[in-house]
Amino acid sequence: MGATRSTSAVARAVAASALVILPGCGGDGGDATPRTIGDASVPVDEGDEPSRVDRLRGLPYAGSSEVDEGAARGVVLVDEERSWPGVNLVTIQMLSRAELIDASGALLRSWRMPDSDRWERVELLENGDLLAIGADPAPQGTRGIPDGSRYLVRFDWDGELLWKRPMTAHHDVTRGPDGRLYALTFRRRKVAALHPTLDVRDDLVVALSEEGDELERRSLLAGFRRSPDVMAITPVAPDRIGVEPWIDLFHTNSLEWARRPGLFGAHAVHADGNVLISSRHQNAVFSLDWSERRIVWAWGKGELQGPHDARLLENGNVLVFDNGLGRGWSRVVEVEPASSEIVWEYRADPPESFYTLSKGSSQRLPNGNTLIAESDRGRAFEVTREGEVVWDYYCPHELGPRKRAAIVRMIRIDPATLPTD
Repeated sequence: MGATRSTSAVARAVAASALVILPGCGGDGGDATPRTIGDASVPVDEGDEPSRVDRLRGLPYAGSSEVDEGAARGVVLVDEERSWPGVNLVTIQMLSRAELIDASGALLRSWRMPDSDRWERVELLENGDLLAIGADPAPQGTRGIPDGSRYLVRFDWDGELLWKRPMTAHHDVTRGPDGRLYALTFRRRKVAALHPTLDVRDDLVVALSEEGDELERRSLLAGFRRSPDVMAITPVAPDRIGVEPWIDLFHTNSLEWARRPGLFGAHAVHADGNVLISSRHQNAVFSLDWSERRIVWAWGKGELQGPHDARLLENGNVLVFDNGLGRGWSRVVEVEPASSEIVWEYRADPPESFYTLSKGSSQRLPNGNTLIAESDRGRAFEVTREGEVVWDYYCPHELGPRKRAAIVRMIRIDPATLPTD
């Protein structure tokens, strides 16, 4: 495996900027965790959780970054020969806004909810409808995001609101191969083996109708209980930032269905009915068998630190954004599931010039390039296989003077797949 390293002068300047943080999620350390979880024997990895990482998890998510006067805005680099052409869908978290921009940064279309507190993720459907996971403003003086403020919303191509459904949705939503919508949600529950008094956040994958009504759900805690031989659970300290303290055991942040029949049977991760999920607090990506309700594959322990946005590639490998929580620099890695070998990675030179404590995304493009979102700093850029930057963008929106708005992710889309006006 060879490491690919690249950066730009602008990236180095932004690397030194300070982050402005807003209420998010994490843990603050302190409580011991037993050897097993729940009623079944789920192994617990007791030696993998230094308190320093707990403290980093306890930092709220960044809503903006401080920048110098005259800092870069919009698209600052376009290599037309080597960049993959397309339009870009970007989610601007604290403005509850999504924008479709062209390669030059020109605004083509936007969706927004002015009275919302934040959007965590958007998904553009085949017909041009936009799904957004968000939260309404919390009452004055409230810490964190109240469960009841969370929602899933759907707009049409022209930005008209179709429906808004209150639910504990968070981080990701997609359409499954069966045509139904699927979202990450959670429920609070008591698990005495994890904590004698605090709730545990049990992350769920829920199937939804076109109108946003829940049809089915799968518990990830139950999935690991059914799969004690797949991965040992990393202990997670109580999170005391939010409205009510809890044990945020998984903190999942992406889901993607296995969609390539030609790969079915090649490996456990590739099967009809499997969902690939990224877990920030377990430092892992894993695959849930929807029908069997169990975990069939997991990877990342000892390699990933606070990861986001795991995606299945055409070649059968998994691409994941490795935040480097506790390491101080981020990277993007491509892993071959059968061998657990990292076959490609991108990191900057110096590594610390590319870092986002929270969020982050990566997308493999048809020409082999990779589109990366350095979310906290409001930056997205495209690199070649060799790590050369061929397209570079900085969010032009501000939350205040010299406070560049953070982005959640950026996705490049073939314009031929979009609706025609």
